[in-house]
Amino acid sequence: MGSLILDFQHKVNPLHIYCRLLDKGFAPRISLRLSRCYEILIYKWLSPLTFFLIFFYRSVKKNKISKN
Repeated sequence: MGSLILDFQHKVNPLHIYCRLLDKGFAPRISLRLSRCYEILIYKWLSPLTFFLIFFYRSVKKNKISKN
């Protein structure tokens, strides 16, 4: 579960989006503009969610370890 959350956080990162756009053949300038728009419009809402999910997962995992 933890690796799934971290993988999600990595894949929604604007820098990752920029690199994948370059891999798909987009020009660097267009990739930069698209990733900036993505960061402003979408990532600013996803970022707090991913941090909350990681915090929640760690607290649940910590509670499971302390109960054993």
